[in-house]
Amino acid sequence: MKMRGEFPTRLRSLRGSAMMSQDELAMKIGVSVDSIRRWESGTRDPRLANVYAIAEALGVSVVELLCDEEERVAEVRSAPKTPEPTHRPDQLVYEWSDGAGRTVRLLLPPTPETYAMIERKLAALTVEKE
Repeated sequence: MKMRGEFPTRLRSLRGSAMMSQDELAMKIGVSVDSIRRWESGTRDPRLANVYAIAEALGVSVVELLCDEEERVAEVRSAPKTPEPTHRPDQLVYEWSDGAGRTVRLLLPPTPETYAMIERKLAALTVEKE
C-alpha cells in the first residue's frame, strides 16, 4: 500500500491535533514507536490494519486519515445520488453520512479487522443516539 505523498504530514498533524505523542500512539495501536517515526517520516507505509487502528486511535475516519480535504470533498461531490451496486461479493460496502446529505462509501475487504471496525463504529453511533 503506497501512501507516501501527504500521508506522513497528515498523520503528524492529526496526531498533534489529538495531543498524542508518538509513544502514546504506538502504545495505543500496538506497534513500536519506530514504526510511527517511519510512517511520519515517509520511509515506510503502515499496513491496512494499522491504518484502521491509527484512524480509530486519533478519532478520525480512514478517509480523513488518507485523503486531504479537497479529495474528500471531490469524493462526496462525485458520488452519484443513487449509487449503483458496484461491489463484488468478496467486498463489504461501508457508508456513512455527515448528516448534511454528504455520504462517503468505501468498499472494504471482509477481514476480521474490517468487521471489528464496523462493529465499533456502530456501537459508537448507538451510544451517541441514546
